[in-house]
Amino acid sequence: MRVRVAPSPTGLFHIGTARTALFNYLLAKHYGGAFLLRIEDTDKERSEKKYVDNIIDGLSWLSIAHDETIVYQSLRKNFHEQLLVRLVEEGKAYISEEQAKDGSGRIVFPVRLKVTDSEVVWNDRIHGDIVTPVKELGDFVIARSIKDPLYHFAVVADDADMHITHIVRGDDHIANTARQILIQQALGYARPQYAHIPLIHNSDGGKMSKRKNAIAVTDFRDVVGIEQEALINFIVFMGWNPKNDSQDEIMDMNTLIKLFSFEGLQKAKAIWNEKKLHWFNREWRRKKSIDNTYRESICKCIKDTLEKRNFLIDEKIISGICNDSLERHHTRQELESAINDGVYDYLAPTALDQYADTLLFNKNTLKKETTHNILVHIQKIFSSSPTLVTLQNEITELAKIHGAMQVYWPLRVALTGKEKSMDPMSVAEILPADIIQVRLSQAILLCK
Repeated sequence: MRVRVAPSPTGLFHIGTARTALFNYLLAKHYGGAFLLRIEDTDKERSEKKYVDNIIDGLSWLSIAHDETIVYQSLRKNFHEQLLVRLVEEGKAYISEEQAKDGSGRIVFPVRLKVTDSEVVWNDRIHGDIVTPVKELGDFVIARSIKDPLYHFAVVADDADMHITHIVRGDDHIANTARQILIQQALGYARPQYAHIPLIHNSDGGKMSKRKNAIAVTDFRDVVGIEQEALINFIVFMGWNPKNDSQDEIMDMNTLIKLFSFEGLQKAKAIWNEKKLHWFNREWRRKKSIDNTYRESICKCIKDTLEKRNFLIDEKIISGICNDSLERHHTRQELESAINDGVYDYLAPTALDQYADTLLFNKNTLKKETTHNILVHIQKIFSSSPTLVTLQNEITELAKIHGAMQVYWPLRVALTGKEKSMDPMSVAEILPADIIQVRLSQAILLCK
């Protein structure tokens, strides 16, 4: 098996192209074949080196490595011209003289393929047998001139020259396949196997547009903060199913290579699900957090973000936010936004800003007097408990008497002034003892 991905460097590396590349790569590795990269850079006006670099960067980040030297289509003009000349000499194509379609009245000399077939019958590994009527196509254009081949011709020529055996691409190319098969027949090339995968659609059912609403692969990494493994997992499951009894969707590259096959490819359109992507990302963040290097990278992100806000840096604070973020946030972007929005300001070792006394009771079924007494008891525990373990044990015993909500809710509000925060005992582990006493006193006063 020899497969390829052939992106056009007229824009940033698009998520749809990344998925096509990943599918081809996984198939090649599963079946022991080769994965090749061809840059189709013949659009002189829109092709740019920065887009080539972005494609290569995106593939590299996703660990999609090509097996042979990159092929640049723009460097193959002489090869294309030789094939066009050969077809004309063999009488399978001809140079036409006609007026340009731009209304200028100028005369152009396109190369047209002679079409004698009435239909093209071909088999798709996903969609089955397909019959395409081609009689109405007439002798269609395969080159603007003998030196300027169109997409269909160049693709067929390059795929054959690169010995591509399987063409796996988006199902928007189904309409192109009959033309390309006719060109293959004229050139005497063997027909590769085709597999057209469903396009990615928005949640409303519309197709994702490369230029309108698609995010570059590198933006998922650099802006959104999506983990490489999460993006791979997410895009693989849009259009593929492992066809086994396992309910586990968290798979590394080696597992995907082992399971990925043509049989798992689906006809149904793939739906973009942002929540699902974020779920994958949170799961991978948790999975990777056992690695010290990864954890250090998150802590550095936290430290850098805190410093920009002139927040007092403390290793306990950074570690606490890191632990909370791995449970609470789906992406690094969410983490940075939370810090910048002041979500963790309660960890600063200062007195809290005034908060409404009702916050202490809005989830508490006990009377204010009882809450007051519980907080007084909690304050005594904090002032007398010499170790964190003893503190936790005594708070736990108190919760058994009054109920967890009646103890941990006012403790959370007293220490953070917020309805939502990290676990109050984790906050207590971070804050200095004198600040804890100040905040508990503040809450006790509100009870009165």
